[in-house]
Amino acid sequence: MYLIGKGVENSVSLKVIATRRKATTALADSKGAGDKDNKKGVQFPLDVEGDDALSIEDIDLAINEEDPEFANQVSQIAKDKDLSFSQIDISAADQALIEERERWEKAPRPVRMIYKIFPFVARISLLFRRLKNKIFSLLKWIKDSLKKAIVYIFTEGRRNAGAKIKGGLQKVTGSLSKFSSYFKYLPWPTKLLFFGTICLAIFTGIFIFRSMTTGVIKIDDALFLPSLEQVADSATAYNPDTETESLYDNLRVSNNLLLITKMVVNLKKSENSGSNPMGAFEFFVEGSSAEVVIEVKDREVEIRDRMQRTLEELTFDQVDTAAGKEFMLERLKKEINALLTTGKIKKVLIKTAIAKP
Repeated sequence: MYLIGKGVENSVSLKVIATRRKATTALADSKGAGDKDNKKGVQFPLDVEGDDALSIEDIDLAINEEDPEFANQVSQIAKDKDLSFSQIDISAADQALIEERERWEKAPRPVRMIYKIFPFVARISLLFRRLKNKIFSLLKWIKDSLKKAIVYIFTEGRRNAGAKIKGGLQKVTGSLSKFSSYFKYLPWPTKLLFFGTICLAIFTGIFIFRSMTTGVIKIDDALFLPSLEQVADSATAYNPDTETESLYDNLRVSNNLLLITKMVVNLKKSENSGSNPMGAFEFFVEGSSAEVVIEVKDREVEIRDRMQRTLEELTFDQVDTAAGKEFMLERLKKEINALLTTGKIKKVLIKTAIAKP
C-alpha cells in the first residue's frame, strides 16, 4: 500500500526546498560579502539538515523576507485540519512483481549483477514461482481429496453403497416378480415368441463375436498354395544365372528369320558428311514365332515403308559408327513391333549397310 498527498503537497514541498536553498545561498552570499580578500566569494555548504551554522529559524526568517506570500501559503496549509492523504490500491500482480524485484535487489552480488543486466528475469522468476505454487496447491488438493475419499469409502461411503446395492436388488426382485406374475397368464404362442426372440438375440451376439475373432467356420487348410514345394515329392535348388537356358535364344529352336531386301534412303547431313548423304541397307528380322514371320511377310510393304521413314531420321554419323548402328537397330525393332499384332520380333540384324557421305 502506497500513499500520495492531495492537492498541492508535492508542489509545496518542492517550492519549500527551492526557497530554502535560495535563502541559504543568500545568507552565504551575505557572509561572503564581508570578506574583502576573497575576490571570488565564499561558498557555504547547502546541506540544510547537516549545517549547524544555519538553524530552522534562520531559514524561516529568510523565507519570510524573500517571499512573504509563499510563507503565508505554507502557514495556511499547516492550519488545514481537513488535509489528508489518499490511498491507491495496487493490484496483487503488481505487488507480487515489486516483491520479486526486491528479492533480486537483496540477493547476493552475482545475482544482483544478473538482475541489473537482465531486468526482465524478475518477471520470469515470478512466473516460475507462481507455477510452482500452483503445482504444490494442486498436489495438496489431490492429496486432501484422496484422503477425504478414502475416509468416506471406509466410513459413510461403505454404508451408503451397501444401502444402494440392497435397494437396487429389491427393485430388481420386485420387477422380476411382477413380470413373472404377468408372464404366467400369457398364451403359449406369446411365450414361445418371447423365448425365440431371446435365443435369436443370443445367437446373433455369438455370431458377431466369432466373426470378429476366430471366424464362424474354422478352416484348417489354406485356400491357395503359395509354392508347389509344399506338395512336391522332392525339391532341387539351382542357379538361374548359370544353370538355365533361354527359351527363345536357344540353338535347339529353329530361327524364324526373314530377309528385308535392299532399301536406299536419304540420310540427314552431319559434320562428317556431304550435302546429300545416302545409305543402302539389308536386314534380317527374327520373330519370336513362325506366325510373326508370316505377318511380317504379308505386311512387308507397310513394314519396309516404316523402316525407310525411320532411317531417314538418322544422320550419317549415326549410321557410320558402331554405337549409331546399335541405336538404329533398336529404333527399327521398336517401330516394327508397334505394327505387329500376332507377336513381337526378337531382334533386327544387319546383312548389308553402306553409307555414302
